[in-house]
This record gives sequence, C-alpha cells and structure tokens, in this order.
Amino acid sequence: MEDDFNGPEKKIPYNENGRPGCAPGPVSIERRIAGMDAKITVTPEEGGDIFLVSAVISGCEKIEASLVINGWEIESIPDLSERKSFRTPVSGGSDILLVFKKSGLVLFTVDLMLERS
Repeated sequence: MEDDFNGPEKKIPYNENGRPGCAPGPVSIERRIAGMDAKITVTPEEGGDIFLVSAVISGCEKIEASLVINGWEIESIPDLSERKSFRTPVSGGSDILLVFKKSGLVLFTVDLMLERS
C-alpha cells in the first residue's frame, strides 16, 4: 500500500549568493513517512551545479531506493542499510524522484526539484 503524502512545497537555497556568514553546503530534509523516519540530503559539489543525493531510512529493514532523474531510473540501491548515497551526480535543473520500496512494493516517493539560481 502506497502512502499518499503531500507535504508543503518549500524552496531551500543551498547558497545564499555570497551573503556574509553563508556558504554553500548540504541541505537535509527530515520527515516521518509511513511509520519510518526519512532523511534526504542533497550536497552540492565544487562549482555548485552538481549535487549528490543520499537517504537514510530508520524504522524499517531492507529498504530499496531508486534514483529517477527527468523520468529515467538511473540508479538503485538494493539495501539502504548497506549504502546510503547514490553514486550518480545530479545536475541543477533536474527533476528528481526518489522511490523507496520494500519487497518490491513502493512504500513512498519523494520529489525534488533542483533549480539553478
């Protein structure tokens, strides 16, 4: 059974465009979904237009995660307890869908939109 979770849309800048005291860095989103604690982290690489995505899910064992970029499944992690980060870098301006499954069934999905600023 897939949860229907529609959270608020939020724009979170990863770089405050040179504001004093601000530096580019990772952005993490934490949310309790389907009885599990999910933490998604987007980390900008040097140059600021390439990002790495990682996920931590607690409260459930053997969760598979798939990275879908602009409608194409690019990478899959069979067990998030063994590896948390996707190896495929994502470019700014990409539509990202993270699909979380257990025993082949979709538990929930997370949509991310990386916009260039």
